[in-house]
Amino acid sequence: MTLNRGILGLLAVALAAWFSWWGYRTAVEQARPAARPAGSGPDAFMEAMVLSTLDRQGHLRHRLWAERAHHYPQGDRTELERPRMAFYRDGRPGWQVEAARGVLLAGGDEVRLAGGVSFRHPGGAGRLPARGETDHLTLWPPRDYAETDAPVDYANPRLQVSAVGMQAWLAEDRLRLRSRVHARYLPQEARP
Repeated sequence: MTLNRGILGLLAVALAAWFSWWGYRTAVEQARPAARPAGSGPDAFMEAMVLSTLDRQGHLRHRLWAERAHHYPQGDRTELERPRMAFYRDGRPGWQVEAARGVLLAGGDEVRLAGGVSFRHPGGAGRLPARGETDHLTLWPPRDYAETDAPVDYANPRLQVSAVGMQAWLAEDRLRLRSRVHARYLPQEARP
């Protein structure tokens, strides 16, 4: 009988040890952070980002600023917070664009802006200053080109225009408004 009690005692100790080990492993596994799928999070981030593009002669062509940027390897995209972009010609800023958020794609060849997009030109050299607004705008910096299919408001000291859709050849200071264009010419005495 003592042999059976000894075996039962040993079995009870072995079961207690196994349950202790199992409980420990379960607790350790639950305490570990869940593994994230590969490529689901950013692999880099920046604050106060400034990205400058030069032409072949080394002159400033574009400059992109953002309060914060998060790069995601999946799709090679960079999400931007409060982006601003300036297009330069002959060392002077021309068109300037800013938005609440944006995405940099294709190695910087495409910039999609959204959320209160505003654009402006300082004027000068026979050109009137201009400003405009839209909900979203896509820029192709290497081509100095931008477009949107959203409603657009555009104004200069002589003209106020609203339209739906716009194409902009920024190096040529040329805009094409696509549809539902309504313009109001401001006579000299009404100009600000």
